[in-house]
Amino acid sequence: RKVSWLLDDIASFLTRIRTQMAAFFAWRRIRARLFRWQTAVVLVCLFAMVFLGYRYGRPRYRFYLEVQYANQAQQFLQKKEIARAELRARQVLLLNTNNLAANRVMADIADLYHAAPAAVYWRRRVALLAPQISNHLALASAALQAETFPYPTTTTALEAVDPQFRQSS
Repeated sequence: RKVSWLLDDIASFLTRIRTQMAAFFAWRRIRARLFRWQTAVVLVCLFAMVFLGYRYGRPRYRFYLEVQYANQAQQFLQKKEIARAELRARQVLLLNTNNLAANRVMADIADLYHAAPAAVYWRRRVALLAPQISNHLALASAALQAETFPYPTTTTALEAVDPQFRQSS
């Protein structure tokens, strides 16, 4: 008996809270809030912000990641952390297969491991992306280690060098 009044007060308090919460979260009130013109404007602005952020932000973020990962790959290669450099270079190549820095890192790693066919592949890609004398000479050097007598890749790499520079190289 002494505790029953306390239990009755708790029960009445809980029912009062339950009815107030039901009234607050009633579908009628939610629907009334949703059909206001301010809500429609906010939803349209929110949708436009999400769409524009995805449309224009994603390519910039991918470019940012590509630059950051390429710089990290070069730094890891300079520190002789080969596994990390290769991982970052592969991540850059997933973002952009024509990234010159990542292709150079992969070519340097292949040279470090004395993997001649892989070095020829990566050096050829570097020479295609940046047709400079040093890249063609590096390709010819890698091809000399990987090929036998007719040396087809070496001759094509050396023929790609301008005639005015052939005497000096």
